[in-house]
Amino acid sequence: MATTDRQRDHFCRTSLPGFIYLYLEGFVRSLGWPRHLWGNYVILELREGVYAGFAHLKRGSLRVAVGDRVTAGQQLAECGNSGNSSEPHLHFQLMSGPDSETAHGLPFEWSYRDDDATEHDGVPQDNVYFTPLKSE
Repeated sequence: MATTDRQRDHFCRTSLPGFIYLYLEGFVRSLGWPRHLWGNYVILELREGVYAGFAHLKRGSLRVAVGDRVTAGQQLAECGNSGNSSEPHLHFQLMSGPDSETAHGLPFEWSYRDDDATEHDGVPQDNVYFTPLKSE
């Protein structure tokens, strides 16, 4: 596991000056260590060759530390607006290694129920509200 939670959360960036600052700051961040783009993050090793990255977490909200063993459903942190982020959200990805700069992305899918109570396997379309189904 790798973590950081010291990067500040941004103020709302819905104004024109806020978006200009976002792009300038994002450019500067991209010149340095790529994880700075992620802001506060947790990277979990799920099994050999499979890592899960959770990014843009709220400063100071981590509930796990390096060496912890986590379980399904355990809260890792709170959603934030750190790193290269215009609004609070969670960035999630599966990857082949712990370093986001050199790892390859891996496919994934959810089992979920949409607002019409229809069950699906896959990745929900944009703007679809869903409830994850518990794995057996």
